[in-house]
Amino acid sequence: MSERVLRLRRRYVAVRCYPNELPPEQLWEAVRLIFVKLFGELALAESGLRRVKSRRHKDLLIIACYHSWLPKVLAAITLVKNINGLDVSLDVITVSGTIRALRRRIVATRC
Repeated sequence: MSERVLRLRRRYVAVRCYPNELPPEQLWEAVRLIFVKLFGELALAESGLRRVKSRRHKDLLIIACYHSWLPKVLAAITLVKNINGLDVSLDVITVSGTIRALRRRIVATRC
């Protein structure tokens, strides 16, 4: 008899930076460094934390993680205050379970 294998659910988080002067690569690096400082390298691997590249939304950072790690990822995002000597504010635009729904919600919030 075969065992049932459960797939880990993902969550996608859209993040906007104020001021908009920084590219998403720098934002991603800052969030990743804070996450590692808070929870360690092992948590980084277990969380499935990664950056999703988007051609449509070049001014946004889109982060993917496993759903059980979402609160910790949101905590790391809110703790980013300074990047390369520039004071920044990272705002979570929306959270979704699929990329398609995330893109729809981003478009809906911009209108």
